[in-house]
Amino acid sequence: MNCNCTIIAVALVILNLILFTIISFNICWTSVQYMIMKPIYENENLEFNDTIPESCYCEFESNRYSFCYAPPFDLNLLGQKFNCTYIEFLDEVDLLTLENTIDLANDDLPEAPIITAGSDDHKDETREMLYYIRQFWPKHPVIFYDLGLQNKTIEEFKTYCNFDVRKFPFEKFPSYVKNLREYRWKPLVIALAMKDLKSIWYMDSSIRWLKPQMDRYYDMLRCKRSHNMLLTSNFTACNKSDYLLLSSSYHGIYTATNLKTYEFLPTDFARIKIPTVIQAGFSLVARTKDAMDTLKWYVLCALEEECMAPKNSSIPCKFGKDKYQAEPICHR
Repeated sequence: MNCNCTIIAVALVILNLILFTIISFNICWTSVQYMIMKPIYENENLEFNDTIPESCYCEFESNRYSFCYAPPFDLNLLGQKFNCTYIEFLDEVDLLTLENTIDLANDDLPEAPIITAGSDDHKDETREMLYYIRQFWPKHPVIFYDLGLQNKTIEEFKTYCNFDVRKFPFEKFPSYVKNLREYRWKPLVIALAMKDLKSIWYMDSSIRWLKPQMDRYYDMLRCKRSHNMLLTSNFTACNKSDYLLLSSSYHGIYTATNLKTYEFLPTDFARIKIPTVIQAGFSLVARTKDAMDTLKWYVLCALEEECMAPKNSSIPCKFGKDKYQAEPICHR
């Protein structure tokens, strides 16, 4: 098979002064990114809940696991139980026991392959994304999950060097996962990819690398290595989540999240009316226990019909002057 290492851009784009550009948003991650990322609350004194009700547990291979989410700042604030039928998939992708992980205080962070996904109507964006990647990293591995490519596009993509095309297994999941505009596939793609990897970049096809700055972001996690901490002058910069989201948005969390989502992912409403949304389309993820615990609940929310895309959710948002504390008007 011919290997076409030079990707020709289908169109020129205006270079931005920032590192990347994100066009698309992701349903529900506005809530998930704030409510289940532990480093946000790491300075607080937590009291662990050792009285989880029996109704929260699911059984798998003679072990029991709680499927009721509790936010890290209040482990007694339990959400509605996720369906136990999803437990087999969590086990398949090593998100059930969280044993197959790395510790950034002691382990090296390996180079991360780029993970992306798309259907045929995003093939041009994917070509353009790859063009920018190859300008700086001609041989960097890219794994692409096919969400509905035409055969002609599949054959073309398979000619690209270090570009692994994988069919997304819709048959494993509830039928509503096929509704691509609900973006349930995104955490599932990340979970499938991370099963065999210690770190990944996740990139929407709309992402554009404008500078060769991967090391800048690697260093935000690699500085956690014990001997590197002593060399880090900015300790705050070395306090990032191991599930590192790399682009903020222009509005708050509360105003753009369906209240039904909080039934599964309870939170402190006063807190989430303050921060700006961190988008899910560009991230660096290390396979640590904290990051995989975050991913576990992200996956469960995607699989639960009324968590990631509750009924009557609307993606388009028309914000007024208050983009942070106004009552929810959309679900992004």
